[in-house]
Amino acid sequence: MTQVAPFPPVGAVAATPPIPPAPVFLCGLPGSGKSTVAPLLAARLGYRAVDSDQELERRSGRSVVGWFAAEGEAGFRGAERRVVADLSRRQRVVVALGGGALEDPATRGRLRRRGRCLWLDAPLPELVRRCAGGPRRPLLDRDPAARLAELAARRLPVFAALALRVETGGRLPAEVAAACARALTLAPAPGAR
Repeated sequence: MTQVAPFPPVGAVAATPPIPPAPVFLCGLPGSGKSTVAPLLAARLGYRAVDSDQELERRSGRSVVGWFAAEGEAGFRGAERRVVADLSRRQRVVVALGGGALEDPATRGRLRRRGRCLWLDAPLPELVRRCAGGPRRPLLDRDPAARLAELAARRLPVFAALALRVETGGRLPAEVAAACARALTLAPAPGAR
């Protein structure tokens, strides 16, 4: 697992070498900051930001909570897989993935071939705190701390195998976006991993 060194403080100017126009995918557990950081990183790169959950909601006219209620997690994941496949074909886009999108092997392979992945990570207690004040998350309805620990055990090895890790704990979103921009200079080219 590759880790990124701390980035200079907000306000410090650091040149970021240009990166290829391939899509950038942000993965991580719920509360890691994917949806918050994606537009900030996109602005730094001159890219467009897309949240895969919001894109699914826009296309289907159904909320994530509605998907889980009507179709269960399996139905939601199938729809998510199709949206992420479409987003992976775009260039100059930063995609905030749903936390479980990378559990699908076909999605992992597609993203490895077509783009660069960054894993936004934070300590579990901070993730629990962040999720407590945010929108409803169907997978965290019962005992969020225990559920996040369970998701971490299952998903973190997947994230580590596919993406460069960027620590978000205790950092402002702008600092995380800056660290992500720096990490992209280290990320393997699409198809190289």
